[in-house]
Amino acid sequence: NGTLPESLGLLPRIRSVFLTNNNFTGTVPDSFGDISASNLGLGGNMLSGTFPLGRMPAMRQLNLEENIFCSGLTLCYTCLILYNSGVILGYSGATYNAID
Repeated sequence: NGTLPESLGLLPRIRSVFLTNNNFTGTVPDSFGDISASNLGLGGNMLSGTFPLGRMPAMRQLNLEENIFCSGLTLCYTCLILYNSGVILGYSGATYNAID
C-alpha cells in the first residue's frame, strides 16, 4: 500500500525491482525514468498518471500490466521506444482514463 518512493529510482546500483501486486497508488515518480535497474515490475497495482519517459539505460524487462495510466499514447510511445531497444514489455491489461 502507499505510493512509490522517489528515492527508489535514484539508487545507482539497483538491478531488479519487483513491486507487482502491492496495491501501490499514485503516479510513478520521475526518477523511474532514468532508473538503473534492468528489470522493473510494477504490474498489478493502481498506478495512475503517465509513465516517465527517460533513458532507462539498462532496462531489459518492464512490466506495467494492470494499472490505471491516464495517458495511453504517452505510455505507448514509451513502450515503443523501449521495445525498439530490445526491452521485453508487459503492458496488457493496463487501462487508460484518457488518450492525449
